[in-house]
Amino acid sequence: MVPETKANFMLIFHSFTWQQFLITALVLTVAWYAVVWFLYFRRKQGVSQQKPVADEPETSLMGAAKPVNGLSGLSTEDFVFHRMGVIPDILEELKSIFFILDRDSGGKAEFISLFSLVGAKYPQIKGSPDQDALNDYIRENLPFEITEKELEELWP
Repeated sequence: MVPETKANFMLIFHSFTWQQFLITALVLTVAWYAVVWFLYFRRKQGVSQQKPVADEPETSLMGAAKPVNGLSGLSTEDFVFHRMGVIPDILEELKSIFFILDRDSGGKAEFISLFSLVGAKYPQIKGSPDQDALNDYIRENLPFEITEKELEELWP
């Protein structure tokens, strides 16, 4: 822009007062909302003046969904999460024990004292088919050797 034109342009803004600006903004805002309100409620009145047709059945292009045989609905009261068993819980506790042993350079005595809490918490594992799998997992992850007899004594 040429400096003279810029100066003339700025003079236009200086010729308005704040009061004139605010009144103009208020009038334009009220007019805008009046037009929007009028158009919105005019459409609503047009829709509500139509007579509802109660005799015609509601039809859709595809029709209603057919329920699948063998499936039924559940209410929210009947929907319960069941636990998968205690094995994932035991494995998580074993991981924590292995982490503590690794961090503190623990030995067999520390492992036996930490595992005694787990064994007491899950007495149903003794003699179950899962005991052998858990014993194998313990053997694989311990930083030291443990005998079969010591593993049997871990489970109360």
